[in-house]
Amino acid sequence: MRLRNDVEAEDAVQQAVLQALDNLGQFRRQASFKTWISKIASNEIHHVRRGKAIALITPLHQNGLDKLADPHSLPDMQLQKRQELASLHRALARLPKKYRLVIELRDLHELSIAATASSLCLTASAVKTRHHRARKLLMRALCSLK
Repeated sequence: MRLRNDVEAEDAVQQAVLQALDNLGQFRRQASFKTWISKIASNEIHHVRRGKAIALITPLHQNGLDKLADPHSLPDMQLQKRQELASLHRALARLPKKYRLVIELRDLHELSIAATASSLCLTASAVKTRHHRARKLLMRALCSLK
């Protein structure tokens, strides 16, 4: 079947992909995925030719994309992240308390310089200096753990 122009064809394919994503949970694997999505595309072409095309556009976060696997959630990536986090915690534990506190407040709790200074009873310039030194020490500690 042919559509009138490339724009209609692109719209039909795009709508078919969106329909497939919306109905991914209904794919029963009785046929191949290619056959299943081809049938969806064929139905969409019929709708376009008959003037009954579904023009509903839903935001991507409502199309089931959030259900697709995140490449960062793969087991090997999760393991690598856990190992890196454990290394960071070990390196952080090696720092003297005054530097560890500045890293925790500034980087982990994302406090401003003023809030960190107030929390530690320091001046803003002292927080900046300690934070700089703490980051250098943390980097050295991380390098020595590898």
